[in-house]
Amino acid sequence: MVLIGFNFFLNLLEPYEDKKLNNLDVQSMGVATLTIILGIFIFDNYYNYYVFIGYISVGLINLIFFYIIIKEITKGYYVAFFDTV
Repeated sequence: MVLIGFNFFLNLLEPYEDKKLNNLDVQSMGVATLTIILGIFIFDNYYNYYVFIGYISVGLINLIFFYIIIKEITKGYYVAFFDTV
Protein backbone atom coordinates (compact mmCIF):
# COMPACT_ATOMS: atom_id res chain seq x y z
CA MET A 1 0.00 0.00 0.00
CA VAL A 2 2.88 2.37 0.76
CA LEU A 3 4.45 1.81 -2.66
CA ILE A 4 1.13 2.35 -4.43
CA GLY A 5 0.59 5.59 -2.50
CA PHE A 6 4.12 6.74 -3.23
CA ASN A 7 3.62 5.96 -6.92
CA PHE A 8 0.42 8.03 -6.90
CA PHE A 9 2.19 11.05 -5.36
CA LEU A 10 5.12 10.56 -7.71
CA ASN A 11 2.74 10.89 -10.67
CA LEU A 12 1.12 13.92 -9.08
CA LEU A 13 4.23 15.87 -8.08
CA GLU A 14 6.71 14.98 -10.85
CA PRO A 15 9.91 15.75 -8.90
CA TYR A 16 12.22 15.97 -11.94
CA GLU A 17 12.22 18.65 -14.62
CA ASP A 18 12.84 16.07 -17.36
CA LYS A 19 9.74 14.12 -18.40
CA LYS A 20 11.84 11.04 -19.23
CA LEU A 21 13.22 10.87 -15.70
CA ASN A 22 9.75 11.21 -14.21
CA ASN A 23 8.50 8.46 -16.52
CA LEU A 24 11.40 6.15 -15.60
CA ASP A 25 10.85 6.80 -11.90
CA VAL A 26 7.14 5.96 -12.18
CA GLN A 27 7.97 2.84 -14.18
CA SER A 28 10.56 1.72 -11.63
CA MET A 29 8.04 2.09 -8.80
CA GLY A 30 5.47 0.16 -10.81
CA VAL A 31 7.94 -2.64 -11.50
CA ALA A 32 8.96 -2.77 -7.83
CA THR A 33 5.33 -2.89 -6.72
CA LEU A 34 4.42 -5.62 -9.20
CA THR A 35 7.51 -7.63 -8.27
CA ILE A 36 6.61 -7.51 -4.57
CA ILE A 37 2.98 -8.43 -5.24
CA LEU A 38 4.00 -11.32 -7.51
CA GLY A 39 6.59 -12.42 -4.94
CA ILE A 40 3.86 -12.64 -2.31
CA PHE A 41 1.71 -14.55 -4.82
CA ILE A 42 4.57 -16.99 -5.44
CA PHE A 43 5.30 -17.41 -1.74
CA ASP A 44 1.68 -18.09 -0.75
CA ASN A 45 0.87 -20.41 -3.66
CA TYR A 46 1.07 -24.18 -3.39
CA TYR A 47 0.39 -24.97 -7.04
CA ASN A 48 3.58 -25.41 -9.03
CA TYR A 49 2.18 -24.10 -12.30
CA TYR A 50 1.09 -20.83 -10.64
CA VAL A 51 4.53 -20.48 -9.07
CA PHE A 52 6.13 -21.07 -12.47
CA ILE A 53 3.84 -18.48 -14.09
CA GLY A 54 4.73 -16.05 -11.28
CA TYR A 55 8.47 -16.53 -11.82
CA ILE A 56 8.10 -16.05 -15.56
CA SER A 57 6.03 -12.90 -15.02
CA VAL A 58 8.56 -11.41 -12.59
CA GLY A 59 11.39 -12.20 -14.98
CA LEU A 60 9.64 -10.71 -18.01
CA ILE A 61 8.57 -7.55 -16.22
CA ASN A 62 12.08 -6.93 -14.91
CA LEU A 63 13.75 -7.78 -18.23
CA ILE A 64 11.52 -5.33 -20.07
CA PHE A 65 12.30 -2.64 -17.51
CA PHE A 66 16.06 -3.35 -17.70
CA TYR A 67 15.84 -3.06 -21.48
CA ILE A 68 14.19 0.36 -21.15
CA ILE A 69 16.86 1.52 -18.66
CA ILE A 70 19.77 0.26 -20.79
CA LYS A 71 18.25 1.90 -23.89
CA GLU A 72 17.96 5.27 -22.12
CA ILE A 73 21.51 5.05 -20.73
CA THR A 74 23.02 4.20 -24.11
CA LYS A 75 20.97 6.95 -25.76
CA GLY A 76 22.33 9.44 -23.23
CA TYR A 77 25.94 8.34 -23.79
CA TYR A 78 25.42 8.41 -27.55
CA VAL A 79 24.15 11.99 -27.45
CA ALA A 80 26.91 13.08 -25.03
CA PHE A 81 29.63 11.45 -27.11
CA PHE A 82 28.58 12.85 -30.49
CA ASP A 83 27.87 16.32 -29.12
CA THR A 84 31.49 16.64 -27.99
CA VAL A 85 32.98 15.35 -31.26
